[in-house]
Amino acid sequence: MLDTIDPKVINIAREYFKDILYVDDAIKKPTDLKNVIELANNESAAASETVNSVQEQPVTRRPVTYSVDTQVNQTTSEQQMESNQSVLEANEILEDYFDAFEIIYNLNSNGNKVSPFFFEGDHQVETVVSLIEQSHLTILDWELDQTGGETTLNILESVFRNTGRLKLLVVYTKNPLQASKMIRDKFTSKIVDYTQIKVEESTIDIFDLHDAFVLVCKKRELPSNRLKDTFIELLIRKFGMFPFAFFDSINKIVGETATVLKQFSHPFENTILLQLQSSGVSATDYAKVISKMITNHINKVIDVDSVIFDEITEQWKKNIGIMLALDDEKLLELLSRKLNILEQAQNNRTNGKKNRKFISSIKQISVEKWREIFTLMCRLNLIDAASLDPAINIIIEQVIIISSEREFAKNTELVNLCGDNQTLKEQCIALYRTNVKRDVTAWLRPILPSILLALIADRGTTHFSKTIVDLVHLMKVIEYKERRLDNIDTIIENNNIVNYFNSGDVLINGDKLLLCISPSCDVFRPEKVDNMLKFVTGKRIDSDSAFLQLKTYEHLTILPNHENPEKLMCALWNFSVTEVHNIEELGNYTRPYRLEPGYIQQIMNKYIAYQSRTGVDELFVKDTSSLRNFYVFN
Repeated sequence: MLDTIDPKVINIAREYFKDILYVDDAIKKPTDLKNVIELANNESAAASETVNSVQEQPVTRRPVTYSVDTQVNQTTSEQQMESNQSVLEANEILEDYFDAFEIIYNLNSNGNKVSPFFFEGDHQVETVVSLIEQSHLTILDWELDQTGGETTLNILESVFRNTGRLKLLVVYTKNPLQASKMIRDKFTSKIVDYTQIKVEESTIDIFDLHDAFVLVCKKRELPSNRLKDTFIELLIRKFGMFPFAFFDSINKIVGETATVLKQFSHPFENTILLQLQSSGVSATDYAKVISKMITNHINKVIDVDSVIFDEITEQWKKNIGIMLALDDEKLLELLSRKLNILEQAQNNRTNGKKNRKFISSIKQISVEKWREIFTLMCRLNLIDAASLDPAINIIIEQVIIISSEREFAKNTELVNLCGDNQTLKEQCIALYRTNVKRDVTAWLRPILPSILLALIADRGTTHFSKTIVDLVHLMKVIEYKERRLDNIDTIIENNNIVNYFNSGDVLINGDKLLLCISPSCDVFRPEKVDNMLKFVTGKRIDSDSAFLQLKTYEHLTILPNHENPEKLMCALWNFSVTEVHNIEELGNYTRPYRLEPGYIQQIMNKYIAYQSRTGVDELFVKDTSSLRNFYVFN
């Protein structure tokens, strides 16, 4: 799979995962290893001496006293067996150590930086869990002690409690069947998917646990040269190519450490503290201010490599190629299945009926036309927004034809009138085509890019609505952990009101919405304005039919639904109706989030423009093209 992806993109992920934690009880301390080697050597020498001494004793005639000879022989035999057992145990410890060292050596040879950790007992479990939490990739021995994997299982259980960090773990063991079974039994409710793959000569069990991948393989079969690439393939299948932008950012932040630190070197800390103290920021808000400053500086020195976005386009084209390689029956079956999912998703939507009608028409497009459409889509270019237009035009043309024929067929009186007169029938359908063209074009053109990209997406269409919600969360709002404002009196009494509110705060009380448009300096220290903040009023819109066209004093914002985080809502702000509230009056509101600075600035600019407009009498000759041409352009 990785062979078809630009090596520059793959190397971004390889660089991100190059630091590897390796936990094993076979990694001995130097003193312990020395003792084991000496023990093995001493026991081997002692065993040799015992054998030699028995062989060198002279043969003499003795009275028949077998009991003494038997006892002596038995003692010698037991000593030799004990010595041999000690040698075997020592050799087994050494063999495990050298196996562990070979794993470290092979991983390092492939350009990784391995951090080995010697596990000595249960008292280190918390330390191991902490190290795994800080590691991008971890190799974990299953047989850390004599519990048959129970200790490793407990470590995994602790690690999985933190759902915020992606965990990539390799469990290697002498008994992969038993280990996989115990993992499956222990984490049944967490396991999303299970697969078994072959990597070179190794058989690997793969468990997908929402925010973790666990690979189970046999000892001495760990494919160290393919380890990272196996995880990278899994990540691409589950998350796509976009996470590589995150990996690239982290790599570049690490690479620019000197540049970043140089800007904040001594005596910067003294200067910034003076600035914070003079600004009146509460000490509890220092971390927030500094975090924003550091983030802004990092943004100046970090640019995500554009090759990642080129690769996303290439993946789309490869998906199109796979679809074009299908025979006609399978291609239509695949398209029908994906379009059915899109159609069903419209069942509870405001305009769902109209959407379903047009998607139903799209499903009737012939396979020949679909092949033409997908062939045109192979010219996809992320930079050129018009690259989809040729494919979109064909779909619109086909839907107009299908819709007009359907509307004609509904008119039984007209159908009967036309009878077998094909010319008259085509003329009637042409009239219907003229009637539906504007509606089809106006409605379908904006949504067809979404439909087309859903059809060629790796993971089908089921996640599209959810990802749009995630996109709004990421782009438009900054969420508050504490949403309630009913404790506002206590906050004021404790003098914690400085920097508590922000321009762009969205306040909600039932159907009523407020958007804070007070200048940043006023919300930062509200005592300057007697704790009075200014808001634009708004209301929640549940249907497009609630308004036909935005008026000059209105602004529409798409926001996360504060009652259901997996859905969106529309807020309609009214610039002509503003309210000024004392902070003490806001206790009945909740504050789920605030708008990102760019978005609130856009709304405030429109509000200022509306309030600043000047009413003048316009010349009547300005109204229409005919009047302008009659009086002006003559």
